[in-house]
Amino acid sequence: MYTRRAPSRARGISRWYAAKHLLEVGLSYRSHYLPRTRTGWMTTLAFLGLMALVQPPIVFWVDTRFGSDWVWGMPFLYVYLGAVYFALIGVLLWAVRRTGRA
Repeated sequence: MYTRRAPSRARGISRWYAAKHLLEVGLSYRSHYLPRTRTGWMTTLAFLGLMALVQPPIVFWVDTRFGSDWVWGMPFLYVYLGAVYFALIGVLLWAVRRTGRA
């Protein structure tokens, strides 16, 4: 069976041209930026959702709403950010464990 060799950057061909060439010869091209599996989609959405919780608009709201509260001898904002960052790490560890790659 004869297979065509796709152009590569080693031969001085741009990625755009390589992707266009793959489509012309009937090979499919999928972006590596989009998740391909259900686990990948769940991980990406969970990570982005948690990451939104540590962005300035939400952090500013949490600080003004709960700014004077203390939890376990620490300001509430520090406890909140710590919990969200630990959850972010947990999502990444869950994804590694679920896919079986380390």
